[in-house]
Amino acid sequence: MEKYYSLKGIKKLNCEYNILLGERANGKSYSVKDEVLKNAWQNKEEFIYLRRWKEDIRRVSIVNYFADMDIKKYTRGCYDSIEVYQSEIFFSTLQPDGKKKRGMRIGHAIPLTGETHFKSQLFPKVTTIIFEEFITDSGYLRNEPDTLMSLVSTIFRRRTGRVFLIGNTISRVCPYFSAWQLENVPRQKQGTIEVYKYNTLRTDENGELVIINIAVEYCESSSNSSMIFGSTSSMAVGGAWQTEKHNTFSEPLEYLKKYYHVLIQRGNFKFSIYIVTGKENVPYLAVHPYTKKIEIKNFDRIFSDRLYLTPTYSETLVPITKYDTLFFKLLNEGKIQFSDNLTGTEFYRILKERGGIHG
Repeated sequence: MEKYYSLKGIKKLNCEYNILLGERANGKSYSVKDEVLKNAWQNKEEFIYLRRWKEDIRRVSIVNYFADMDIKKYTRGCYDSIEVYQSEIFFSTLQPDGKKKRGMRIGHAIPLTGETHFKSQLFPKVTTIIFEEFITDSGYLRNEPDTLMSLVSTIFRRRTGRVFLIGNTISRVCPYFSAWQLENVPRQKQGTIEVYKYNTLRTDENGELVIINIAVEYCESSSNSSMIFGSTSSMAVGGAWQTEKHNTFSEPLEYLKKYYHVLIQRGNFKFSIYIVTGKENVPYLAVHPYTKKIEIKNFDRIFSDRLYLTPTYSETLVPITKYDTLFFKLLNEGKIQFSDNLTGTEFYRILKERGGIHG
């Protein structure tokens, strides 16, 4: 029996921000669309359909986004389709000539890149924001989490509302997770919801700090069949985080001769890296995730975006010692082995997105 995602659990928590993570096509988006369409018809509420880029909010894209929704059912036969005009979303009726007649306005389509253009506009009927595909592997806006919070503040002003951030499990390297201190997301179990309180460091009209509640749900797999194969199939179908193939340990780490211990830390991600030699006596880098409390004495070198008061610390990846030089030589030549494919995937993404590779 097919099973799809339901908003029932996360709605009970009444959080302002609601992050839905999981496989593709498991009903995350459908459930949110069901919610806003019901509220539009029954309560005359409006919503914001938010995407990162202007190119993603074209008329045809938005119409297709709602194509799987039975508009006749929601409106009791009054309308049969969705239409978009000048970035506004309407219930509509298909006419005999093939054109659509717009009826009741139910929402607005906004690109996050245009956040500053909406500061003077009013959205008094908007109660929900849908941010689709907020996790990406093609790049984020500069200071994107702050940009989103600014837009949310502009839309809701002194009213309360809800934001749904919907993401497929593409990459755990996401600026929202680090900026909002959602530290357990990389380790969260499927089928669970965790709630965080985040201090925005902003004050309201009463001079009080604004603290937002963020619920993160790692949605259960729908167990539905899929025609997706290859390295990304587990992410697409089962909700596992997407990985690429990498060289994994050919020998157990405890059997290797270790010369130099390096820690790379970026946000919530920590990697323990040894310069090692194995049976063939050829040096390479052995990388695995570091989950313990950091003790400076355990590392010969620390590269981190957090300050450590030790001569071995550096914020950027710049070589100082002869072992650093060897480290970067091995890194740039790709002489690396990882504890698993997910570690390798996230290691390269971290270096690409937060500091690059130097040496």
